[in-house]
Amino acid sequence: MISKETSRILGGSLMIGGTAIGAGMLGLPIKNGPTGFPLATASLFLVYLFMLASIFLYFENILYMSDKSANLISMTKARLSKPLQYFTWLAYALIHFCAIWAYIAGGGDIISSFLQSAFHLSISETNCSLLFAVVLGSLVFTHIHVIDMINRVFMIGLFTSFILLFTNITPMVSLEYLTTVNVNHYLLIGIPIAAASYTSHIVLPSLRDYFDNDIKSLNKAIIIGAFLPFLFYIVWEFLIL
Repeated sequence: MISKETSRILGGSLMIGGTAIGAGMLGLPIKNGPTGFPLATASLFLVYLFMLASIFLYFENILYMSDKSANLISMTKARLSKPLQYFTWLAYALIHFCAIWAYIAGGGDIISSFLQSAFHLSISETNCSLLFAVVLGSLVFTHIHVIDMINRVFMIGLFTSFILLFTNITPMVSLEYLTTVNVNHYLLIGIPIAAASYTSHIVLPSLRDYFDNDIKSLNKAIIIGAFLPFLFYIVWEFLIL
């Protein structure tokens, strides 16, 4: 039986990795694929190092807050002037509104398609999106431990589907396609998509409370959790390219 500390490190790592791995992954082969697999891998690695550094800088700022539940908004209120606070709040709200809107729309489409194919139920995407938002949105009112358990279930599903994908597609892989090297403008175009695909900073304030200020364990969770997306993305690029 694993210890409580190991379990928290596992849960924290999966929450960090699960927050990062998302729709941006689908666009990576399109945006940096034209450079070839070696350069795409190199750019993903460099962006990974940059985003890992930014996570630790953000985490250091969190630790300076006496309130264990401090988030980005309360940190800006404590550190920045009013104009910068308003700018940060606007940017914070805008990026998360766009992400939530995209996932609700995508979730509604998936639920609608599943109900139609599995049970021959014709329910509009709008109603399915509303159902998706209500069910998963209600999780924000639960404790972080509950979210951890639910996230583990989703991550098991993610790992399982990815293993099945890898097993089925690998026999079709032609290694000669992976030796192409093209230095072109796609090298820069892929960077914003890659950076967005590593974004898991938002979950750190909640994890500080979850780990009860056990900084050593949380550091391990950050390192492991931030590496998971990089591993997934490299395998994904390998299979698609």
